[in-house]
Amino acid sequence: MTTSTQTLNLYDYLSRTFLLLLAVFLQVQITLFASGDYLGLRLNSADFLLPGAGVFILGSLILKKSVWPQWKKPFGYWALILLSAVIVLGILNGYRIQGDWSTWAVLNKGLGWFVLMGYFMMAAWFAHNRAQDIRNWFLRPFVIFLCAVTIAEIFIRLLFIHSIIEYFTVFSALKVPELSGFMANRNAFAFLYLSTLIVSAIFLLKKISLHPIESVAFRLMWLLLPVFFVMNASRSSALIFVPLMLFLIVSNWRFFLKTIAPLVLIGCLLLPLINKEGVSRQLRNYNTITLLTDRDAQNGSFNNLYVGDQARLVIINDSLKLLKENPITGAGIGSVFKYQNTLEDREFVAVIDNTALWVLAEMGPFGFIAFACVFFTMIVALSKNQSGDDKFNDVFSHSLIYILIGFGFFSLFHEILYSRFLWVFLGLTLAHPIFKTRQDG
Repeated sequence: MTTSTQTLNLYDYLSRTFLLLLAVFLQVQITLFASGDYLGLRLNSADFLLPGAGVFILGSLILKKSVWPQWKKPFGYWALILLSAVIVLGILNGYRIQGDWSTWAVLNKGLGWFVLMGYFMMAAWFAHNRAQDIRNWFLRPFVIFLCAVTIAEIFIRLLFIHSIIEYFTVFSALKVPELSGFMANRNAFAFLYLSTLIVSAIFLLKKISLHPIESVAFRLMWLLLPVFFVMNASRSSALIFVPLMLFLIVSNWRFFLKTIAPLVLIGCLLLPLINKEGVSRQLRNYNTITLLTDRDAQNGSFNNLYVGDQARLVIINDSLKLLKENPITGAGIGSVFKYQNTLEDREFVAVIDNTALWVLAEMGPFGFIAFACVFFTMIVALSKNQSGDDKFNDVFSHSLIYILIGFGFFSLFHEILYSRFLWVFLGLTLAHPIFKTRQDG
């Protein structure tokens, strides 16, 4: 009896430790092997947690302390197999078309995809077997850590803006003014922040009973939002924020006026802390939103556009060119990146900053349809109240619907399919809690 209790306690302890570490590590990107002109290999800190979690989960399955996840219908293992097959065929097709292996494609898009599937399955295992721990040991620490990082970086950058300090190494280089947390990229941080903001909005809107810490953290995110927008300056974030605000107004305008609007207005009072030059510099990013109907852009000349838009439009043109050459199979994963490397006039060599176009150009229309069908299936599965009396699970699941919609908007201007936290959130919400499946018999 004592041994069984000790084992159970160790099992609980390890489960909760993994969830807590996952909540923090998912928000920290690191770069390895950077030297000279090589920017290095960018990894998520949670990548190092994944093998240990895998051993723990495998051990629990062997010892019959847990079971494989079961899914909210109509989602199922077929979806993961279908998407993995599309990725593998895209890699093989890239070899067929290019004549050799693209190391970048194999490592980043091929191996990287199966890392994502590892995250997804790990999260689904926790959701199925340890549903009672998700809220306290993952979601709450996740939001608290995000708020703490945002406040700390805002404070540090304000000191820098006002010339109180000149250098600080904890966050990314202060001479690059955009707020980026530990994500090493302002757009990745914007997607992380605004996705969590969606979770906070749905929990507050549904009036679910909140722990005092949760209540403060969810409201704090809205309070910080005006300063976040100015100091992060990701134009794409507006594509999530504007529909979110409209949704809140339409869903419950009283809730919006009573809860959200006052927090945002109070947050606006913090903007004077940023000096005039700092505000102007940040807002300049929003003012550079350009229309594709621009005459110079239509003629293929992008010199008058914002430098980031120049890069995007060049990559879009390259992608469409390769898609026209391979309209059925797509150009193969890694083909656009390699094509840019072969052209001397390409000042910017990067991934396609449009997830839908990337899938269509490199995996063809069948790959695009496969991804679209799976994501639609996810939305259908998440829309069903399948957790009985577990209101937290249902509210969290419903918030993922809006995160996926936000992903659709955001991915028009950035390739964010490989965002680790997104797949963890999906795994946590698409798997049935085990107590529900037991009730169903």
